Amino acid sequence: MDHRAMGDGMGDIVEMASDKNPGKLPTKLPLEFDITFLSVKIEHHKGALNMVQMIQNSQNEVASALAQEFFAAQQADVRQVACPLQKLTND
Repeated sequence: MDHRAMGDGMGDIVEMASDKNPGKLPTKLPLEFDITFLSVKIEHHKGALNMVQMIQNSQNEVASALAQEFFAAQQADVRQVACPLQKLTND
């Protein structure tokens, strides 16, 4: 995703935080960035959950076992990110 196309200045912040510019992220970010960042992370992990569901019932035992582990980890990641997002959007 080309974050520069977001048109709200957040693309510049994301670009600063990329691997090309480690340590360049500003120390104080706008609340809107925090909310957007956490929302994007949740969607990222939900996408991973959808992908993992495709192989959960695989005939391959290794793939099936990995899918179960990944599914649990992605669910935990969604819960971990959802809590601070909820606090930010309810305040």
